[in-house]
Amino acid sequence: DGKSSGKRKKRGRFDEGSRKETSDTRTMGACLRCHNQRVRCVPNKQDSKNPFAPCETCLRVRRDTRKTIHNIPCFRFKVTSMVVYRPGGLGLTKRFSHTKVADVPGTSAIYDIEVEQGLCRRPLRLQVRYFQPQETDRMDWMYMDNGKHMTKQTGSFCLADVEKTARYFNRYLDENCLDGLEQAAEGSDETVGDVFMMIARYCRPRSQGIVKIPSNKATGQGGKHSAGKDVLHKVARLWFAIRHGTGTAWLSGQEHLGSDHPLHKRTIVSRMIVAQFDSIRHERVYKRSAPEVLRTVDTLLTSCNKEAWFTVFLATFLLLHQVAKTSEDRYRHAQQNSGGKALDTRYGNPHDPLTSFVEELHHGAVMLLAHWHYFKRCDLMNLDWENAGDSPLMFLEPQQVDFIKGIVECVKNKLPHIPATPEEGCWEHELFWVSKMFVSEPSRKAHWTPPEMFTLVNPSVGRIPVKSERRGADMDSVVLVGAATCVE
Repeated sequence: DGKSSGKRKKRGRFDEGSRKETSDTRTMGACLRCHNQRVRCVPNKQDSKNPFAPCETCLRVRRDTRKTIHNIPCFRFKVTSMVVYRPGGLGLTKRFSHTKVADVPGTSAIYDIEVEQGLCRRPLRLQVRYFQPQETDRMDWMYMDNGKHMTKQTGSFCLADVEKTARYFNRYLDENCLDGLEQAAEGSDETVGDVFMMIARYCRPRSQGIVKIPSNKATGQGGKHSAGKDVLHKVARLWFAIRHGTGTAWLSGQEHLGSDHPLHKRTIVSRMIVAQFDSIRHERVYKRSAPEVLRTVDTLLTSCNKEAWFTVFLATFLLLHQVAKTSEDRYRHAQQNSGGKALDTRYGNPHDPLTSFVEELHHGAVMLLAHWHYFKRCDLMNLDWENAGDSPLMFLEPQQVDFIKGIVECVKNKLPHIPATPEEGCWEHELFWVSKMFVSEPSRKAHWTPPEMFTLVNPSVGRIPVKSERRGADMDSVVLVGAATCVE
C-alpha cells in the first residue's frame, strides 16, 4: 500500500529563517561539533558575521551531563586547511620565478653525484652538469666563523634534467620513507622512537592494517579502503619529503665536482641545484601529496570509525611531531641569521613569510589537536586498561592496546620534564605537541584548552636575547633544502 515501502520521507521546504541559517553556515562553514554530528550550525545571533564567534548550537550544549563526551570549543577549521610545509622560493636565481620547475642550459658533460642529509642510509643519486652563471645567480654560501661573516663558492652546477630528477625523487620517497622513520627513531626520544618504529613496522608488506574509511560521495568510493598501512605510508612519505626541506645536504660520494673547500670535511651542494630542488619538492611533491594526505586524515578524524583509531593515532602523532621539528629548524635559522641583533619575534622578522609560516603551522597543529580530542572519545591518561574492550579502543589488537598503554605511561613520566613555556623552548621540544594528545581536563564541565601557539599578534611571546654565534653557523637559506645549518 506504499506505507511500508521503506522509502525515506522527503524533507520539506525550508522556511525563510532556515534558508538563511543554511546560507550563513555554508558561507562560514560548520564548526567541528556540528559538522561531525551532522546538525545545523546556527551562527551566533550576537555576532553572525564573525567566524570565530561560538555558534548557537554549541552554546546550548550542556557540559554537566554524562551524555556530553566532547568538551571541545566551537572551532571552524578543517584539517585540509593545515599548512604543513614552508613556502617555496629561495631567491637564489632569477632564471625562473618562485618555484617554477625549469632546466638551466649547461654543458653536455654529465656528472653523477651522491647527496646526503642524514635522513636515511641511502643517498640521493643525481645527475648534474656545469652551467655558465649569470649576475642574478647566487653561487656563494654565507656562514659565520668565529663571529665573522664568511663566504664560500659552491660551484656552478645544475640538475641535468629536472623532470627526470622529479620522477626519481618521488620514487626515492616511496622507497625510503620507512627507512627514514627508522633512522629518525634512533636519534629521537624513546617515546617518539617507539611510535616511529611502530609506524614503520605497521607499513611493511607483512603487516595487516585494514581499516574502513567511510564512503566518499564526491568520488563514489566507499566501503573498505585498501589498508590503514596505505594511509600511514602516505603520511610517512609526506613527512619524509618535509624533512628534506630542513637541515643541510652535502656531497657524499666520490664525485665532489672539483671542490677544494669542504666545510667541516663535507662539500656543500651548488646553490642552483638547491633552487631547482626546492621547486621540485613544492611543485612535484608537496602540492600533490599534502592535499591528498590531509583529506584522508580529515575524513578519518571526522568519522565515527573506531576501526581506524590506531591509524589515526599514529598519523596524528607523526604530523604533530614534525611541527616541533619544523619549529626547531625555523628557530635555529632565525638565531643564526640574526647577525647578532635582537630579534623582533622568536622566529625572526615579522614581515618575513617564513615567520608567518610558523604562525600558520602552529595554528594548524592546534586545530589538528582539537579534531583528535573530538575523535579519540576517551581519556587516555585515566583509561581503565583492564576494560579497554569497552572503550573506543575496542577494535585494536591486544598488542596495539599494550603499545598505546606503554606510550601513555612514557608520556606521564616525561610530562614534568617537557618545557612549559615558549621562553623555555616548548614549541621546539619534540614532545611538546605530541604530549598534548594525552592531556586530561580536570573537570567534565571544563573546555579542552588549546596550547599556546606562536602568533604575530603577540610577537614578543617567546622572544629571547640572541645567542652568540658558534663556529660554522649558517647565515643563509642554503644548500639542497633551503634552510641549512652547519655540518659538524
